[in-house]
Amino acid sequence: MRSFLRCFVVLMLLSFFIEAQAQVRVLVYGDSNTWGWTPGYSGGAFKRYSDGERWAGVMSASLGADYSVTVNGVVARTLNADLPEGAGQLSGEDENGRKRLALALAEAGPVNVVIVALGTNDLLDELQRNPDAIAADLRLIAEIIDKGTEPAAAPLRKRFVVVAPPALADTSHSIFSDSFSPAAITKSQQLAAAFAVVGKELQIEVIDAGQIIRTDGSDGVHFSKDAHAKLGQAMAAELKRILQ
Repeated sequence: MRSFLRCFVVLMLLSFFIEAQAQVRVLVYGDSNTWGWTPGYSGGAFKRYSDGERWAGVMSASLGADYSVTVNGVVARTLNADLPEGAGQLSGEDENGRKRLALALAEAGPVNVVIVALGTNDLLDELQRNPDAIAADLRLIAEIIDKGTEPAAAPLRKRFVVVAPPALADTSHSIFSDSFSPAAITKSQQLAAAFAVVGKELQIEVIDAGQIIRTDGSDGVHFSKDAHAKLGQAMAAELKRILQ
């Protein structure tokens, strides 16, 4: 009897291990829109959409049990730029997405697919960056991802998916008016095209979120709940397509 129970337990554990290993492990690495910032901040604590309302949460639910999604979103995170000042207790260097990506990969690993949804904060007026320079940093991000994801999980470049952010909307009546000027808004309209050029060179998937949603929150920077839902559902479909 004991031998039977022992075999039964081993088989159950083995079954669980095989099922867990079969899951596609996804890391979503982004900024305040991935974190879930609710538009209309007027001081005090940041307001945040619930897990199930944020686009990555919607994507996870749409993907189902065959996928395990880890979300790493930080307010004010850039693709590759130190900010003069960080948000809250974070330093300006902490906001640099490139510098914290290896740690995020180690924490979430083994990772099969990385979805990077960054670029908006690199357009901050104080950084004086242009779309081509921002897009060029995808090369550095790709190098880190190639070293930090599970090699046997998926064909090499299919492990890196970029979400090019939709263009900024009018920020003139929000707290972001001093951060994103009309010049920054114009540059944001060019960012997806710049990402596409580098993405083609690197043979990585670039999803233009601006073709799916628009920045429709009241502050000109963040997404409404409906936009989160639409983006999450679309990204689930795109990820399944990419991994076929």
